[in-house]
Amino acid sequence: MNKKELAKFRRTLEEKRRDLAALLKKKEVDLSENEISEDDKVESSIEKNLIFSISSNEESIMEEIGHALKRIEKGSYGNCELCSKNVPEKRLRSLPWVRYCITCQKKAESKK
Repeated sequence: MNKKELAKFRRTLEEKRRDLAALLKKKEVDLSENEISEDDKVESSIEKNLIFSISSNEESIMEEIGHALKRIEKGSYGNCELCSKNVPEKRLRSLPWVRYCITCQKKAESKK
């Protein structure tokens, strides 16, 4: 992958990380400002659990973005972390933080 392509992926990853950080901060503010009546406690509890679940997923993506940025710095971005083959650019464009090629991703998921 050439320097221009790497720079493009870096910008995309950094933008996504900023967006996720802003979204997580907004959710924290919304939760802390949310006054709950007694009648709404059950519904609110379900809603909070959903928000925490979504936030956990977003935090995982932020962590993966951090790993991807480190791989750019090390020069290994775009290579599968298991088999070292190139991850197809189409896959990187849709999930720029991805660690594995499709074959290795399936193997990793089947072990879970």
